[in-house]
Amino acid sequence: MKIKELAWGGSWGVLYILSGLLAVWVNPPDHALAIVWFPTGVATAAFLLSRYRVWPWYLAGFTFANLLFEGGALFSLSDALEVMLFAFISLPVSMAIAWGVKCFARKDDEFHAVFMWLFITLCASAAEALLFAVALSHIEHASFVAVFWSGFVSDAAGVIFSVVVIMGLINGHYKSAEVAFWRWIIGAGLLLGVGLTSWFIFNDDVSHVFNSVMDNAMLHFVLACLPVLLCTLTLIAAGNRAGALSLLVMAGLAMVFTRGGQGPFFIDGLNSAEPFILLQVYLTGAAMLLVFIRVIMVGSLFRPASDSSCFGLVYQLDLRMGNIRWSFPKTPLPFSLQSPMSEAEVMRLVHPDDRSALRLYWHGGALAPDALRFKVQSRAGEWVLVEDVKKIVLTPKTAPQVLGEWHILEERGVEAVI
Repeated sequence: MKIKELAWGGSWGVLYILSGLLAVWVNPPDHALAIVWFPTGVATAAFLLSRYRVWPWYLAGFTFANLLFEGGALFSLSDALEVMLFAFISLPVSMAIAWGVKCFARKDDEFHAVFMWLFITLCASAAEALLFAVALSHIEHASFVAVFWSGFVSDAAGVIFSVVVIMGLINGHYKSAEVAFWRWIIGAGLLLGVGLTSWFIFNDDVSHVFNSVMDNAMLHFVLACLPVLLCTLTLIAAGNRAGALSLLVMAGLAMVFTRGGQGPFFIDGLNSAEPFILLQVYLTGAAMLLVFIRVIMVGSLFRPASDSSCFGLVYQLDLRMGNIRWSFPKTPLPFSLQSPMSEAEVMRLVHPDDRSALRLYWHGGALAPDALRFKVQSRAGEWVLVEDVKKIVLTPKTAPQVLGEWHILEERGVEAVI
């Protein structure tokens, strides 16, 4: 593994452990099964955002992290055997979700990508809950039905919420339409509004100022939709990262006050665990709303560069000399190019997995495709998706030339939409 991959792996491991501790902390004291098991979502996001070659390392690290919970993190487990049972069931399921999305989600169809992610998540969570319920019903003679449904909902909610937040925060694909400064100002104000309204609604010490209104439990419950609305507006105004951050702020305050026995979910007649189940539904529903808002936004506020001629980067390649000359657009580009530069210098910026395809595209003659998508490293070290279109091969007497045009694309698979 490279140093960068090791750093990412360590970061995922720390996040996995912290999310497990959070899941244990927010769980009702008298409830054995975690209401929302966030580590499953963290592992799924890690596998989604990484290459297959590092998956075995991630699997080993997450399995070791499960052992650190010492059995009390999910069920009241008493020995390492049952912890290992959970580790070997849950983590391959996270890998299955990531593998299924990578293989079957159409990258240019946002609705299909999100649908496949949800469908695979529900199926994999059901399979995991089934295996674990069978195991626990034999090991601890637990209720099969209770363990199955609790495990299924816990894992599905953990995957949905964690993946939405993580993908929203990490998603740094280059966009052709930058967010205007005034949108960032509005987004910052909305983010502050999310924090204040969440504090007001979930903190009974603040809401008692309006006792004449808040005596109505149903009205108090309905007001809990206000932070969700502000999260949606934050996403629309300032983009993915601001929307994910607002969701995280709202969820954090909701979990803190619900854990303390405060908030709109404590309705007369509910048992000690049911308010936490309402919290689970609340967070999952808010996360799904933001996902579908993102799907609608893709192609409008953040449109792909292929739809904008100002990002057409025209080049001329001398096949005999190996020199490339660029015609730069007025809009700044995310990667470092100079004119002229050698073909070898350009290849060093191209992702190693795409270099052979680009050589074939330029030198393959009749065997070469008409267009090609590949990744180029930006100044920030991120991989930017580029499409080479409008290729023309000229064969003058002096030297063969290739004329083409690069377009910067927004990577629009489930990683970009979620």
